[in-house]
Amino acid sequence: MSENFKTVQQQFVNAIKDPDSFETNNADIKRRMDIYQSLFFNNIMGFISTGSVSYTHLTLPTTPYV
Repeated sequence: MSENFKTVQQQFVNAIKDPDSFETNNADIKRRMDIYQSLFFNNIMGFISTGSVSYTHLTLPTTPYV
C-alpha cells in the first residue's frame, strides 16, 4: 500500500471517529463525509440496540415475579 493511501485512509478513519475534527472547504466532500458518519453511527446504534434487546430477552424470566 502506498503511504499516500495510508494517509488518506487514516484521515478518513479519524473523521469517522471524531466528526467534529473533520474540516474541509469542499462542500461535496463534507456532504459525503456526513453521509459516511451517519451510516457508521446508525449502524453501531442499530447493532447495540438489537444486541441489547436480544440479551434482555434472554435474561428476563418468562413468568412475572409475584
